[in-house]
Amino acid sequence: LNFKSAGLPQAISVSELKLDCKPNIITAAPFKTTLGSRTAVDISALSISDYANQPRAHVEVSTDNGQIDDLLRIAESFGIKTNLTGSGIASLKAVIDTKSDGTTNSDVSISGQGRLQQAKLSPQGFAKPLEINQADIKFTGNSARVDNFNAQLGQSAASGWLDVRNFSRPDVGFDLKINQVNVIELQQIVAGYKSTETASGLSASGKVWIGKVVVDNLSFTDVQGTLAYKDDILKLDPIGLNLYGGGYQGAATIDQKQKEPAVALNGR
Repeated sequence: LNFKSAGLPQAISVSELKLDCKPNIITAAPFKTTLGSRTAVDISALSISDYANQPRAHVEVSTDNGQIDDLLRIAESFGIKTNLTGSGIASLKAVIDTKSDGTTNSDVSISGQGRLQQAKLSPQGFAKPLEINQADIKFTGNSARVDNFNAQLGQSAASGWLDVRNFSRPDVGFDLKINQVNVIELQQIVAGYKSTETASGLSASGKVWIGKVVVDNLSFTDVQGTLAYKDDILKLDPIGLNLYGGGYQGAATIDQKQKEPAVALNGR
């Protein structure tokens, strides 16, 4: 079988499809699907239940060294909304369960593990791709743990680990080391993302060390502390940094709800 659509450069091919159709569930025997000659995905189990009302899909999938752009297109052909474009290499072995409410909204649960190598991912609204040199991912339901994370966004290179909870409204925990951050550049990269539905529910908290932070004509070095972000408010408490031979210890809050961010400091 070959499935074609306007968004696919080549047809999605299925080796053989054996279906058991009942009024409330459709199940398929194990099969292999490929996109072109580059990427093969083994589907060891597939079922779609309650398909007339609120479809629920169960997929057990594995791939080794697949092309990320191919995998994203195959995922979307199964009804998984990614809001991503990308390239690079990915390996994955996972069990995926999705539930749709009949609109564009869906709940996704993933269990398993994967790895990204030399990947470039562009979330909807990003002006530049997130370049991931390496990342080991473990999925547990509606969350994921990312270890051996090594990535770059614009001029900023980061390494460490990430925890992502609740894929639909992400809550991110982290411990990261970053070489430098140009605040103006970062704002320009994510400006389009901030207006997306996913960004509106994004929150994050964790520990961070940054070698250099550039804000307009100011340059801070050895910035380290605890960071929390929610509802366009960034809190750093505690925070320590060096500036022009002196230093600052204390807390800082940056409110980005307005066009001109408001900054509050409490420290010495």
